[in-house]
Amino acid sequence: MTLTPLGVPIIMPGEDDEYFSVDQMARRFVDSFPSDHTRRAVRGDLTAENRRGTMSYFDWCRLAGVHPLMVHRRQVPAWVRYLGSRGLSPATMKRKVSTPRCFYRHVIDTEQQLEVNPFPDRNKPLRLTPVADESETRALTASEWLSIRRAVEKAGAWRDAAILTTLFYQGLRAAELCALSSTSLWWEGGQQLMKVVGKGGRTRVVVADSEVSSSITHMLASRPHGVEVQRFDGQSRLSPLFTDRHGSAMTPNQVKWVVKRWAEAGGVRGAVTPHCYRHTCATLMLAAGAPIREVQRFLGHANPATTQRYDARRQMIENSPVQVLHKAVEAAQMRRMSRG
Repeated sequence: MTLTPLGVPIIMPGEDDEYFSVDQMARRFVDSFPSDHTRRAVRGDLTAENRRGTMSYFDWCRLAGVHPLMVHRRQVPAWVRYLGSRGLSPATMKRKVSTPRCFYRHVIDTEQQLEVNPFPDRNKPLRLTPVADESETRALTASEWLSIRRAVEKAGAWRDAAILTTLFYQGLRAAELCALSSTSLWWEGGQQLMKVVGKGGRTRVVVADSEVSSSITHMLASRPHGVEVQRFDGQSRLSPLFTDRHGSAMTPNQVKWVVKRWAEAGGVRGAVTPHCYRHTCATLMLAAGAPIREVQRFLGHANPATTQRYDARRQMIENSPVQVLHKAVEAAQMRRMSRG
């Protein structure tokens, strides 16, 4: 048995009781999250090096020569300085500080192997750069969206057209789009509804825009012979909704490739990601007057402050957000047609 600097007994990796090794505790902490997306993010922050070369918290501890369960509060600012040296955004730094803090809470409350969390409860003592009030992600203009849509439809790429249309009008995260199945859409009361599984496994039911319904129906009708066409009546069991050429569910990385490809084909300059579509959806809804609380629910934001970052005009007018967005795009299309 070893004593931490705080005088709390812990069981170090390699001892007889492997159950309480730090890697096993980290695995149980990661597995406690219901969402695959969240588990991947937490695992990357805590134990696995990401593709940008930023060390995980455990790797940083090894390099610093300190066991993760023996980190002292005065050593935590060094981790923050390392993150700052990687050129990470304020939001990413905040998450990478929050992950080990939550891990230590798990060790204290669930594993009962520590008594004191080396990370402060608040970020203020660590002097993190505040997250900007407005989202730093770029938004597409309505004109840029119409250029992209024209390019993909001209090419007859109906699956990609359905993906982009769903991202634009529904504001889904890439992982949410990939998780859609044929039973995620159904008609009720004259409207088509969509069930979305968001972060943390939280589900929300939202109105599906008519453009989305039409685009998905066109995609399914154009699938190769032998693939079942979903009627959106809740009876068919085709799953998943968006598939690759092998019939497997699309992955977020594949969705990113689709977004990039057609942004370039549409002549849109600058980097365009799936989150740009989500940003665009939120920004246009709010700018057109949709109530911020309705947009928050529509996008699945747990914190209203997240939605507020997209609200450039801070307007609140009673209206359905998806209808407001639809009208904004229609207006842009009419202006383009009038100019010839």
